[in-house]
Formats: sequence, C-alpha cells, structure tokens
Amino acid sequence: GDYASARALLEPTNESWDAAFGWALVRLHVHFGALPAAERALATCALRDPEGTRGACGLQHQAFLALGAGKFAGAADLFRDALKLDPANMACATNMALSELYNRQLPKAVDALESVIKADPTAMTYAAVFNLCTLYDLQGANGLDKKRMIVRLAKAYASEDFDLSACKL
Repeated sequence: GDYASARALLEPTNESWDAAFGWALVRLHVHFGALPAAERALATCALRDPEGTRGACGLQHQAFLALGAGKFAGAADLFRDALKLDPANMACATNMALSELYNRQLPKAVDALESVIKADPTAMTYAAVFNLCTLYDLQGANGLDKKRMIVRLAKAYASEDFDLSACKL
C-alpha cells in the first residue's frame, strides 16, 4: 500500500543517507502509526545528524513522535522548545496548539497560535487562522472581537489572496 511504497522510497542505504529524507521517514512512520519504526528512524537521525536533532527540526520531529504516542504534555513542551528556535514556524505552532488542546489547556492552545501570528503576521495560513478562530469559539467570551482583530491583521499582512472565511465571521 501507500505506506510500503513511501517507505521503500524514503528508506536510505548507508551510503545514501540524507537528513531531509531521515526526517521525512520519521514523519511517515508517525503518520501511519508505526511508532517503533519512527523511534528507530529518529535514533538514526540523532546519530547521523546530531546538530539537527537539537535544532528546531529535530525537536519538532521528537514532538511528532510524542504526539503520536499520546504523550501530549511532552509533545507540547517539545513544540514549545522548537518554537523558541524557529518562532515563525506555523506548522509547529499548530501542532503545539493541538497538543495543548489534548491536554485540556485551551488558553495555552490559543497562545501557541496567537504568538506566532503576532511574531510574524505574514506567516498566517488559512488552516492556522481557521483553527485559531475555532479556539476563540470554544473560549466564548470576546471571541468575536478577537476574530475581528485577526481580520484586520490578515488584511494588513496576509497575502492578497488570503481567504478571510477562515475567520468564521
């Protein structure tokens, strides 16, 4: 199936190992729930790319593995550490928000997305804004005002073709 085909394409030989493919292999295994294989791929990345493992990319992939294993508090901490190294990483912030939501930490989930948008409003994506506005709906009070603020930011900083329906007004 898809997993076997993708794995065959990504699994390197000893001579052809590349960090980008190593990290992609970790994500592939996590995506398909093959956590022991993801752990082995992560260990290989740690041996062959120790600097990358300590960087934002490595921390994010460790967080993906923790998230896949249901270790939501640990995943949130790892995503937070990755964001300290790469503050405009919207994918990382989105996954951190998801981890915090699984931890029943709605304010922290909101803060994860808001902080990246505040740090770099040009990094807004439809998915991140939609998710943030959904979190505002869950919070209830002041949600409408917060959504309007996001609309103003999007009009000022997002690309011309940004779809404002993400704001759910």
